[in-house]
Amino acid sequence: MKHALSRWPSRHADPAADALAELATVVAETAPVGDWPAQAACRDDATDRHWPTGREGSPRYERQAAAALDMCRFCPVRAQCLAYALEAGEDDGIWGGTTPAQRRSRLECDRTAAATRSHIAS
Repeated sequence: MKHALSRWPSRHADPAADALAELATVVAETAPVGDWPAQAACRDDATDRHWPTGREGSPRYERQAAAALDMCRFCPVRAQCLAYALEAGEDDGIWGGTTPAQRRSRLECDRTAAATRSHIAS
């Protein structure tokens, strides 16, 4: 009985492991950098709940914001979303579990802290 030669080169100890490693490399190279939106809890939300209407502080605005903040509460990429909003200067909408007022307050605190550090260092 004659044995057929293996289709796999002898250097492959485990063809499946090599194939999986190659697939992982391809996925890593083609996935967009910072692909956190694809993992966000709101990714399939067809409503505008993250864009409350009305004046900030009004009952209507607060009710709509609360619905969005509830969705953000357990989001796995909440920190990345907030970091994006702060870096991009997002003035509207709910981002990273924060309202525009909360982000403005945080940015003001960050500026004050930076100024204090600069004053202390000089």
